[in-house]
Amino acid sequence: MFWYNNNNGVFSLLIFNKIKLPSFFFCLAVFFLILFVGPVGVIKVVAKEVVGRSSYEYSKDFRNYSPNKKKIMEKARTLACLNAIDKYVEALSTSKVTAFAKIRPDVEANISKYADCGAILESEHHKGQKRFTIALRANIFEKKIEQVFIATSGASSASGHSVTVIFVTRQFESSTKKSFDDRKVKQSKRTDFEESSEVEAVSESETTVSSRTTKSDRSETGGSTVKRVTSTKEKYKVATFGAEAIINSGFSAVLTEYGFTLEKLSDFDDEVIDLAEEWKKKYVTTGEPDIRIESKIKSYFKGLKDTDYPVKYIVIGVFDVNQEETDPNTGESVVMSNLTSAEIFNCFKGRKCSSIGAVTPAQRKGFGSKPKQAQVSSLTKIVDYVAREAAIKFK
Repeated sequence: MFWYNNNNGVFSLLIFNKIKLPSFFFCLAVFFLILFVGPVGVIKVVAKEVVGRSSYEYSKDFRNYSPNKKKIMEKARTLACLNAIDKYVEALSTSKVTAFAKIRPDVEANISKYADCGAILESEHHKGQKRFTIALRANIFEKKIEQVFIATSGASSASGHSVTVIFVTRQFESSTKKSFDDRKVKQSKRTDFEESSEVEAVSESETTVSSRTTKSDRSETGGSTVKRVTSTKEKYKVATFGAEAIINSGFSAVLTEYGFTLEKLSDFDDEVIDLAEEWKKKYVTTGEPDIRIESKIKSYFKGLKDTDYPVKYIVIGVFDVNQEETDPNTGESVVMSNLTSAEIFNCFKGRKCSSIGAVTPAQRKGFGSKPKQAQVSSLTKIVDYVAREAAIKFK
């Protein structure tokens, strides 16, 4: 029809297409929506895949296999599913492993709430040993597990308590290397010696004796080499990419989940703000915390206990944002950020703010098309880790 050489015909076809185009694009939009987002109304649960295994000796629970096959398989699958959850938790921090041990029986009793363990990889019945083994792929519901940690952290009983964090974020600036040449030790030995010989010539009428003396010397050389030593000194500066805002934002989001409130340092008196700034500068300069200044900071917050704005917990620590590198596969910028230290203090306990523990040092890697993006990404990740670890320690 399109090639019909008639203006009305062509015109009619164009009108037809014009009418149908919106419907076509609507269908196309729906198609891509379903393809990339999923069916309308379906909420995707964030899950992590972990392989779980179990070897269930059923003789202590069942006499025979055949009449109890389903129960035996279900029990073996539950044990494998629990094994997968255990593996997932063990990869987390020590404090979370400890917290999980307390609620493990409840997780086992309601295991379907925390993982989907329907994908069986292999199973086998060992008839002679009365044992059933199974391996499966479990989808761990990470948010559900996190909610368990929140519930056991004491957040509900401590709801409303305020927290203040004081961190210095050091950013890599430069590094210098000192090299020393190989140190060589040489030894030599010289020996002088003489050789004497006599030659006797005999003829018919007489005997003649002559002597010859030869002088020579010999030298030996040797020694050892000590390989050169190279030392690297790294120089840091106070981070210049908005680190404080990242820390406050990260802590605020996590603490809200756990039922706490973040009180920003900037909301307090100039006295403690100045002390914190001095503490940060000295740490960047010396690489060591100034205990005297830190003590004054803790005394300030201890003094707020009976006021209208008490702060129960303070967290004092150090982040290090390392040198930017380039990913050899993607060409992206890669930055590693470290938690160097983070100590937690309870300012409602004792005569002064008392330490209730520290967060285990860790590191997180960030990627980005530019160095700053990689810095922000890595710091955001390590802040989230520290905030969650600290929240668990708040009692």
